[in-house]
Amino acid sequence: MHFFKKLGLNLIRMRNMTLFLATLVFVVICTFVMYALEPENLQSLFNSFYFVLTTFATVGYGDFSPVTMAGKVFTILCT
Repeated sequence: MHFFKKLGLNLIRMRNMTLFLATLVFVVICTFVMYALEPENLQSLFNSFYFVLTTFATVGYGDFSPVTMAGKVFTILCT
């Protein structure tokens, strides 16, 4: 619990631009990794980007979902 409190306080102190750039880099990296893990299922980088954003927003429409074990584990770890 102490870890989460310390992490939360550090995030509050971060500048907005730093937080935005870190989030952007994280989403881009997750997009490429998911596409590498699930190329047959996601079929394009745009679909991979769409999957990552809907998963992070906890909307999860269900039109794309990981099929392989590696894709499922990576999705769990990223969210």
